[in-house]
Amino acid sequence: MNLKYEPLSTYVGVELKDVILSDLYASDEFYWRLRQILADHLVVLVRNQDLSAEQLEGLAGRFGPLMNTRTPSVEAHHIGGAIKVISNGTDATGRRLGNGNASAQVWHTDSSAPWEVPSGHVILYCKKAPRKPPRTFFMDMRRVYASLPSELQNKISKLRVIHHHYPREHEVAISEAGPSYPIEIRKIGPVHPLVRRHLSTQAPMLYLPTRRDSLVVGLTEEESRALLTELWRHVDEAPYRCAVALEPDDLVLWDNGACVHGREGWSEDEVRVLWHQSAAGEIPVPYSPEAGTRNESLLPSLA
Repeated sequence: MNLKYEPLSTYVGVELKDVILSDLYASDEFYWRLRQILADHLVVLVRNQDLSAEQLEGLAGRFGPLMNTRTPSVEAHHIGGAIKVISNGTDATGRRLGNGNASAQVWHTDSSAPWEVPSGHVILYCKKAPRKPPRTFFMDMRRVYASLPSELQNKISKLRVIHHHYPREHEVAISEAGPSYPIEIRKIGPVHPLVRRHLSTQAPMLYLPTRRDSLVVGLTEEESRALLTELWRHVDEAPYRCAVALEPDDLVLWDNGACVHGREGWSEDEVRVLWHQSAAGEIPVPYSPEAGTRNESLLPSLA
């Protein structure tokens, strides 16, 4: 299948052209070609689509078991069996249209906590947007890892970190200025490798917890914070990103293990509504050069 696409940036992401996902989402040929494109470019944008909830779940389900990542403590509208609605709006009765708000968000990976098996791929499908849609940014963490100094790569090669859960941890104000949980709570959560194998290409990639106050196994609390702050600084300064401003009926699909993402905020006076669907991936596996041979046909240049 010959799919046409254009780059979203020099380093990561493409926009598919002239496709109708409602006709193609169940096609094996389309799925395997899409997997190849994702392995290389990590982020795929498709504009002007008309998808039902069942079709969106069908597309996500090609990548793995569907995950329900809704916040159970929040009374909000959601769609279908596992689609989470992300919105800052309310209905006429005051009930929330979905989980979420209009705050800006820091770089993060979806569902690295509290799930032992995080999302492998995630879809956002826009249903309503502000007049000036906020941009969502995606960063290629394979390239970030490749850009680290060799001594830092060696230092973190075998380290693991606890991804503890923190409510609203993605918001900029909470992440940067919010108080830490007691250390006893920060010891609870999945323990993931700092350098993870990218399943599609066997490339190493940096896999960070959202919270800078997370604990690195074998390091003190102060050493952990210093190391994670240093690694996140490399992410903040790296150019390996693209930006997507979703209009109504636009869809973006990404490799959640290999990318971090963040977004701009917008005025609470304007309502944004997204359908969010996750597919489970693999338990994060530490990268080992001896574990397998890279598929050079899929691996982009990381120089």
